[in-house]
Formats: sequence, C-alpha cells, structure tokens
Amino acid sequence: MKTISIHIIMLFFCLKTGYSQSDDGVVALDIPVRNSLTFNRYVANPTFSFVREQNKYITATSKREMLGIEDGPLTYFFNYSGRIKENIGAGIGVFQQNYGVLTTFGGIINFAYNARIQEDSNFTFGMNIGAYRSGLNSGNVITNIDDPALNNIPSNFLLTVNPGLNYGTGFMDFGISYNNIVTYNFNASALVEENPKQGLQGHIMYTGYIGGYGFFGNSKFSALAESEFQKETTIVSGAIMITIPKGIWAQVSYNTQYGASGGLGVNITPQIAIEYNYEKPFVGLSDFGASHEITLAYRFKNNNYYDYSRDDELAGLLTFEKKERKVSKTQEKTTTDDQDRIATEEQARQVADEQPRIAAQEQIIVDTEEQARLVAEEEVRIAAEKLLISNPTDNVGKSISALTLETERSNETQIQLIVDLESAVAIKENDLKELKEENDLSEQNIYVAPKPFKSLSEENEAIERLKISLDTIRSDQNKKIAALESLLAERVISFTDPIDETNLYFKNKIDILKLEQEKVIRNRESLVSSLEQISIATDFERKRRIKRATFDNDQDRYTQDRNTLDSLKQNVTLRITELSLELIDFGRERNNNIQILKNIEQTESGYYLILAIHSTVIKRDKFLVQVISSGNKEVDFFFNVSTSEYYIYSKRFDNINETQRELASKSDEPYNEKLNIIKIEN
Repeated sequence: MKTISIHIIMLFFCLKTGYSQSDDGVVALDIPVRNSLTFNRYVANPTFSFVREQNKYITATSKREMLGIEDGPLTYFFNYSGRIKENIGAGIGVFQQNYGVLTTFGGIINFAYNARIQEDSNFTFGMNIGAYRSGLNSGNVITNIDDPALNNIPSNFLLTVNPGLNYGTGFMDFGISYNNIVTYNFNASALVEENPKQGLQGHIMYTGYIGGYGFFGNSKFSALAESEFQKETTIVSGAIMITIPKGIWAQVSYNTQYGASGGLGVNITPQIAIEYNYEKPFVGLSDFGASHEITLAYRFKNNNYYDYSRDDELAGLLTFEKKERKVSKTQEKTTTDDQDRIATEEQARQVADEQPRIAAQEQIIVDTEEQARLVAEEEVRIAAEKLLISNPTDNVGKSISALTLETERSNETQIQLIVDLESAVAIKENDLKELKEENDLSEQNIYVAPKPFKSLSEENEAIERLKISLDTIRSDQNKKIAALESLLAERVISFTDPIDETNLYFKNKIDILKLEQEKVIRNRESLVSSLEQISIATDFERKRRIKRATFDNDQDRYTQDRNTLDSLKQNVTLRITELSLELIDFGRERNNNIQILKNIEQTESGYYLILAIHSTVIKRDKFLVQVISSGNKEVDFFFNVSTSEYYIYSKRFDNINETQRELASKSDEPYNEKLNIIKIEN
C-alpha cells in the first residue's frame, strides 16, 4: 500500500518543479507535447493549425515523464485539428495532466486565419483559448489519518488566452506567440498576475524538399528554432525532421530546459499513423529519468489541394498506392475568373447599347433647359426696355454694365466649348456604334469590310484641350460673377430704393448667368462621364475586332501553326557557334509549381516539359529557330485559347515520374534554362 509520505514528497516536488503551480494552487497552462513537428503543432504556436498544413487529424497522445520516480507526471491529450478551408485552420482538444496527487483537466480551442498577400507571401493570425480545472486528485491519496496539509490545497478553474502570428514565404516562416498572455481565475474572480509560464516565444522554421529519386527522393525536410522568454528563465530549442514519401518520418530536437529528444513515426495506412518520441534531460531534471510520448493519429482524406503547403503523397505500410494529385483552390478559381471576364464583357456590351437612350434623355434635358433660358432672357429684355435701365449713369452702375457684357461674352464662349465637346462625344459614339455593328455582323458570319482604326492620340488630345479650355474659362467666369455680386451689393447701399429698376435688372442678369454656369457644369460632368463609358465600350469592341481578325477560326490557326513549324524544321540550318543565353527570350515568367491546363484543343493529355511561353507569333518563331538551329528538331508547341499564349515544349510524357526524371537529366543547352512542368487535362 502506498504511504502518505510518498504523496507528500510528490506534492512538494510538483509545487517546486516545472509544473508551475503557485502558492495559491494556480497551475499555468503547459501541455508538454512539444517534441512533434507532425501532430499537435498548434500547442506550440496557434498559427500552426494552418501553417504548412494540408490535412485534418484526430490524435490521441499519451506522455509519461520522469520514469525514475513513482507516479511521475502523466499527460493525456485528445485533439482534432488541421486545415479546414483555403484560409482557415482550427483545432479543439481535451487534456488531463496527473502529477502526484494533483490533476489538471480541461480543453483548448484553436483558430487560425491566413491573409494571402502575394503568391509566396502569407500572414497568419492564430489564437489558443484554454479552460481547465486544477486541484487535488483525492483518488490518489491513501492515508490512515487526516492531513490538514491536503485540505489546504485549493481547486481552481482558469481561462487562458494565447495569441500568435506567423509570416510565411516560399520556404521560410517567422512568427511569435505570447503564452498565457491573460489567465483568469474564476474561483478568485481575478486575473493571475504572477504566472511563471507567461512568456513571449519566437520561432524561425524552414520547410523544403529533397530532389532526386530513390528512397529519399522528394522527401520533406523541416527545421524549427524557437526561443521563449519567460519571467524567470529563457528557453531555447531546435528541431529537425525528415519525412520520407514511403510513410516514415524521423526527428531530433534539443531543449535547454528539458534536454534532447528523438522520435520516429510511420503511416500504418495513408490515414492511420503512429509516432513515438523519447526525451532525456541532461541537467536539472536528469536525476528523475527520461520521458516517453506516443501518439496515435487518424488523417482524414483531403479532397482539396490548398496553397501555402504541399500535399505530400505519403504511403502506408499496408498500402503503397499513391493518390492522384488534387487541383489547388487557386487553379479552380480559373473557371470563376473566366466567368467574371465574360460578365465584364457583357456589362460593357450593355453599356454600349445604353448609349443612344442615355444620349436621347440628356438631349431632352438640354432642350428643356435651353427653352427655359430663352424665356427668361426674353422676360429680362422686355423689362429692360420698359424700365430704360440698360445704360446707368453712375460709376458703379457703369462698372456693373461693362462687366456684365464681358461675362455674357465669356458665357457664349463656354456654350461654344460645350457644343464642341458634345460634337466630339457624338463622333466617338458613332465610331463605337459602327465598330459594334461590324463585330456583331462578323459573329453572324456576315462579312463587312473593316474600317481602319483611327489614331486615338490626336482625337484624345483635342478632347483634352477642349476640357482644359472649358475648365479655365469656367473658373474665370465664377470670379466674374462673384465680382458682379460684390458691385451690385455696393450699388444697393448707394441707392437705398428697394425697387430701384437698375438694381433689379442687374440682379436678374446675375441670376441668369449663375443658372447658365450651373448648366455648363452639369453638361461638362455629363459629357466627361459619357466619354469614360464610351472609352470602356470602345476598348472592348476593339479587342473583339482584333481577336476576330487574327484568324477566321481555330482550325485555320491550328493549320497555319502546323505549317509554320514544319517549314522551320525543314529550312532552319544548324548553327555553327554556340547559342548565347543572353539572346534567348523565354517569354512570360513562371514558377516551378506544376500548372494544370484544361480543354486545350488539338493537344493530348499528359505532362509537358515547357521551354518558353510567348504571346506573339514573332517571338514564338524566333525562339523555335534558336532551338531548332541548336539541333533539337523534336521541339513543338500548343496554343492556350483562354490566355492567347503559345506553350513551347521539348517532350511529352504520360506520368509525372518519367517527366521528373527527364527534367533532372536535362542537357545544359541554354534553351533548357527555365524548364518547368505543365499538366494538360482534357
């Protein structure tokens, strides 16, 4: 039978060692599953449920520490975590920690959100929230007498928050987390102020892949370095791991507080895995013995391939069948992008169709306003004749009269500029209408002689000059109207008669000029808006014409492409001098990831070694001449209608293994400098 002395010793040990229990019985959240780079990673940093992760797991972990003593610390951790969406990772776990007569039981939830900045640039935010109860495990207490010391051990229910950040590039990750940044004790209804396990943790992680073939070919290599700065100590750790596609991984690590560890994991099947880690302290805790950690995991089948990670094709001991490579969400978006493009084109067509109706409505408004202006002017003229006020004799009145005449002349200039701008808009509307009719008839297989493209530069420059002149005179007109109002206010003071005919006359004149000015502003804004809409629609129709004029149909293009390639292979002679890399134009830049293309007409499905990608026939043929003159007459190409690009390739293969072997053994010819793999699925 166990004696009370053993438990007292264990209780003292637990209060003084790394389990961070304070005098009031508060235990800091510290789940000791720190040695695995494969499972339960988000316990170390909350972003790791997303970072470099493709799958979702269910894991059951048991860790027994300090085997040199009886009833050493024992941890059970059950967890579900992983990548659940394109930009979201999450996890939920339940844990129990037994150390002597003390027990901690609780749960932890995790959430991580990723913001993709660029193709190889990701920023991830994560959060771990733990809720747990700690206290005496009376089932482990065996004593014949009542011990007051045991009655003084409090039970606490706590909530802790652990945020984290991670920035990832193509192969590197940099991040920080703040462990136990906030710990709230519900029993005491207060925040825990002195938490020895509160600390800022930083990490640097590398994730890459080993090339080549054989047993270690295409293996993943991971390295992690961490530093945690707590109130009383600083902990530095590092770990490296290699994952072999056969379904085996191994890792080693070192922690300045807990010592060295080594681990081995295997996939029993592609879904079921087991992992073992052995940890041996060197200092401090070395007298208490080593630790053993074992994890059983179930890996859910993943039907999606996400960015910011590779979906490693791992086999199992009981099956060696590799899964088919899945298509990334980003690639799936290609179809959506095409739909968006079509919708944009349709919107542009609708804008073009709406132009006549909008122009008619605007003309009605202009005519109505013009009629109102004429009526108002006539009324003013009649009033002036009746009152005989057109020629005031006072100095202020003479200034008002002269400035009024000048302002009216400027207004006439404004109106003429508006008319000129309306004419320019009408010309552009007519050009757009003719171009659209031509394209519409062509799509119905009705041929009309295409009208030559105009030089838009001169036309646009003339419109810009009109707009500048109009804006200049409009600004000057506003100043003149303001000056008229100031002079009239001065004359009103001099002629106190409230119904002075001259003052009334010029007040009406100023009101009419202000109305005219407002109409000029409205017409200018309307015409500029029409020009912008016409420009969008014209650009769309010009692109329709260019696309239509290139080839009558896809078959004509394909036939011409084949004839051109055959002619080059027959007529291009071998070059005497070596081809210089600086003279080669490889076309569009591309990364080393395998791109998947679909619905490529006149082209077999399979894997292609791409030499270059060009969008013009001239650049395509120049590159073909360089390759053929170097002695390679097997070079070929296909056309991607969705991007209007020519993909020039050296060879085609039926499977990825043959393709990668050929890529690895490529010759040192300069035109092979930027080889990459394209997969076609028709």
